[in-house]
Amino acid sequence: KYFVVDRYEIGVQGNAVIPIAEAGCVVCLNGQAILEAEGSPSVEMPRGQAVVIPARLPSVAIRSSVGASFVRCFAPIE
Repeated sequence: KYFVVDRYEIGVQGNAVIPIAEAGCVVCLNGQAILEAEGSPSVEMPRGQAVVIPARLPSVAIRSSVGASFVRCFAPIE
């Protein structure tokens, strides 16, 4: 089996909305960001921080005031 890894770059004052269809994780590679999901508290993501994303969420929003790069990893549904 395999995993899918998507890399994202967001600029200063940038944001990204990521649809979620399966459980996975997000890891901040550079910069700093905040992960937000409806009905859940915000999570700060400094460089090196990993956050597990449950499959029950429809999407997550990641925003940064200083810019950030991060990866999203998940096992695709077959």
